[in-house]
Amino acid sequence: MMNSLYIVSCVSFTVIGQVLVKKGALQLKDAGALWPYATNVFILAGLFSAVVAAGAWIKALQAYNLSYAYPIMSLSFLIVAVLSVAVFGETMKPTQWIGLAIVILGLIIGSR
Repeated sequence: MMNSLYIVSCVSFTVIGQVLVKKGALQLKDAGALWPYATNVFILAGLFSAVVAAGAWIKALQAYNLSYAYPIMSLSFLIVAVLSVAVFGETMKPTQWIGLAIVILGLIIGSR
């Protein structure tokens, strides 16, 4: 049970990190220099989330085969896409949704 939490944590912190970095990037849309990016709280929190995700990933790989664990990471594609629409109001074309559905179908088939 604990081992599966490492994979769930990795996916979760990967998604959180992506959303936070996107929020920070939107805040700094007009920034010309790199320093504002290095000091933006959302970008820093997103990078911290990536570090936590990496730690969880290392623990997950100690418990699972890479060939099993890595495809599960594709869930982050779906979750980030849904959140990009819900949180940022982005639009996705039907073909993008179909592509994500194919990825998820592959995950389901591959995990059997």
